[in-house]
Amino acid sequence: MIAAFSLVSCNKTLEPTRLQKSDFSFVLNIQGTVTISGSGPVAGATVSSNIGGTAYSAITDSQGKYSFWAPSPKKSEGTYGISVKAAYSNPAIGSYSGARYVTCEINKATTIDITMNKE
Repeated sequence: MIAAFSLVSCNKTLEPTRLQKSDFSFVLNIQGTVTISGSGPVAGATVSSNIGGTAYSAITDSQGKYSFWAPSPKKSEGTYGISVKAAYSNPAIGSYSGARYVTCEINKATTIDITMNKE
């Protein structure tokens, strides 16, 4: 008896699953405004945080505002402490950075405004 085999090639690209807030029972909702000390809001600043071993980031809009959410490492109501950093660099004015450590309430919006200083 002769067995016949055929090879099948598949070139399908798998799209990553996009998680939604509704996929999680406990989330951290972070929002705020980034400014430069002695000046005003900063568009294009990078805001980042490492939450539960995963990096999250956002870019500020034209009014210096940002927002992002992350699944809470703590799986219950209460609070969770995080550090949020902001950075901005422009050859014309230099590099700026700032950071804040805050306690967030799980499942509630937490506003974290960051003022950056020249490095």
